[in-house]
Amino acid sequence: MAKQQGDLILLIAINAEVNVLCVMALYIHRRRFMKVDLHIHSIYSDSSRSPEEIVTLAKERNVSLISICDHATIGAYDILPRICSENNIKCVLGVELGVMWDGEEIHMLAYNFDKNNEQLNSFINKQYRAIECEYIVYNMSKDYPQMSLEDYRQFEY
Repeated sequence: MAKQQGDLILLIAINAEVNVLCVMALYIHRRRFMKVDLHIHSIYSDSSRSPEEIVTLAKERNVSLISICDHATIGAYDILPRICSENNIKCVLGVELGVMWDGEEIHMLAYNFDKNNEQLNSFINKQYRAIECEYIVYNMSKDYPQMSLEDYRQFEY
């Protein structure tokens, strides 16, 4: 299935062999294909890169369109649109959510949604609260090698 919206064409396919949903994106500008990265994580979930660092890296690599799809948070979008605009890079609102599909939990990427939708925000916030401690431990373990996410997961309260 393909959906065209302005310059962005999303090609969505299910790989039946491994039962994986694949999303590919093409960004067409002045009849030329441009580099895009629509699945980036930031310090707001499980990466060590700030939105500023992500945009700098995208600019260095000639990426014209980005989407930060942090796990269960859109916190990066408080500053990302301004930073992208200052660097002549387009951005698309995105988030990665855990959802059930055919009895299995999978990660789903959602793009260009209404970030003021109360039901969606409630869903995102509920997921974030459930995983927030793991992100804190994950990010801290980079500076404190004696900490590990595995140890945290095995800890009993």
